[in-house]
Amino acid sequence: MATKHEAEAALYTAIAKVTEDLEAEGVRSPGRAKALESLALAYRYVLGGPQPGGSSGSRAE
Repeated sequence: MATKHEAEAALYTAIAKVTEDLEAEGVRSPGRAKALESLALAYRYVLGGPQPGGSSGSRAE
């Protein structure tokens, strides 16, 4: 089983590779934007940071 650090490094490497591939293929919105959004979300999950839609302690009124 990979350590947290190894998982973070592997995911970051995969994100960088997919981003480069998308650039090389010339993929444009909305496909590229959706792919990058999904990759960013996966990275946030691994890092354990704030999640989209999560509670930040402040409320919009």
